[in-house]
Amino acid sequence: MWICDFCAPAECVAQRFRPATESERKTLTRVLTALRVSGMKSTGKLHAELFPNGEMIRNAFEEILGGMARAG
Repeated sequence: MWICDFCAPAECVAQRFRPATESERKTLTRVLTALRVSGMKSTGKLHAELFPNGEMIRNAFEEILGGMARAG
């Protein structure tokens, strides 16, 4: 049976995972708060809303969202 890193990150042998940094934890808290308040949004709109001055580049934001998805 094949299990991918998205479905079962703890079983993945091709990637290593690390705990989130303090900055990443703050970002994920902001993401969760924004989604609770206004519901679903595209990742682009969410990024633009949370980081209107470019404090975080889109690729870094997408990595955090990916980590959140893998963590459930």
